[in-house]
Amino acid sequence: MAFVIDDQTLHTVQLQLKGDWVKWSEAKLYDDAGAKAKAFLEAMRKDYPALDEELAAVIRELEGITFVRLVDGFRFEPMFEVKLM
Repeated sequence: MAFVIDDQTLHTVQLQLKGDWVKWSEAKLYDDAGAKAKAFLEAMRKDYPALDEELAAVIRELEGITFVRLVDGFRFEPMFEVKLM
């Protein structure tokens, strides 16, 4: 799986991503992520009642996530990889 980060976003997430602030193997959805996110999750859970369990199961199947930087709007540069297994 690849996670694409553009130059505008990179400065807001680089410290957290490189500093291992995220526990990728313990992925879950947070209801307190803000009103817009909460409304989105509530709508998704109506259509997909098992969303939380299914998403966590899918993420657990990933071997790793490759982070790439979008450069010049069309070229990708590898940044780093997170191993999940």
